[in-house]
Amino acid sequence: MDLSVLAVALSAVFDAAVLWGLWRLVLRVACGRRGAERRRAAAWERDRRAFLLLRRDVLPEGVAAAAANA
Repeated sequence: MDLSVLAVALSAVFDAAVLWGLWRLVLRVACGRRGAERRRAAAWERDRRAFLLLRRDVLPEGVAAAAANA
């Protein structure tokens, strides 16, 4: 096998590995499940706090305390 053919083959393998790694990084950052779960959890917490602030005077005492501790 000629040395130039080997160099081209190794270069192609290296390029493919780099592109695969970059693609996996893009998928993890853009579409990662953990990020979506964190965003949903943060939105749920904001909604819970807003609900308690708006409805604290109307809710029964036990329900308001349980919701505040949840």
